[in-house]
Amino acid sequence: FIPTNIFSPPPYDGLLVSRNAVGGWPCSGQYTEAQRFRFLREGAREFLRFPYKGYADDPNKYPIMGDCGAYSYIQADSPPVSNTEIIEYYAQCGFTHGVSVDHINTQQNDSWDDSRRCPSEISSRTEFTHKSAIEFIKLCRKNNVSFQPIGVIQSWGPRSAAGYARELVGNGYAYIGLGGLTMHSTSRIYDIVSEVRSKIPDDVCIHLFRFQSSWKSGSFQWS
Repeated sequence: FIPTNIFSPPPYDGLLVSRNAVGGWPCSGQYTEAQRFRFLREGAREFLRFPYKGYADDPNKYPIMGDCGAYSYIQADSPPVSNTEIIEYYAQCGFTHGVSVDHINTQQNDSWDDSRRCPSEISSRTEFTHKSAIEFIKLCRKNNVSFQPIGVIQSWGPRSAAGYARELVGNGYAYIGLGGLTMHSTSRIYDIVSEVRSKIPDDVCIHLFRFQSSWKSGSFQWS
């Protein structure tokens, strides 16, 4: 990313740091061993210098989100990290927001809304992700974490995403994340977000993970 100490104010209002980038078992990571140890010791904000000292009256207005690096194990049968382990990592690194452990599904097919038609490899990933998110927020409450929990949703279409979203909000989430969107068109992503947004309260925040399609300002935002 662009060094935050070059620009005043910073050129972005939040960062996401994947565990896949930081590294440590089972991820090799992009950081050197020395950088990884310093990241864990100093915490994300100090290590990343975000926002740079003197650029913000309240650093907490600049969130730093941590996730589990799900794309690094997309080919695996199951995630190699647990919610307990990832919560300890988020707490140690001082993230302002922490994401539940998920298992990515990149396939979309509205006909799978009939559960009898949904392939088992798809339903197993979406159900794992949903149950993991529910476990995650329970563990966060038990451990009285300082970061805001974000529950991830994997889906095969707008209706399934909205259904999972309603359940997560019902379990206490004020912030949810939509995963597995990388390979989909802007119009498809818009349909998913619109359906989810219409089924949950307006004050529940939505984050789009790895959103890379073209978009018009105002169409999507992470708040």
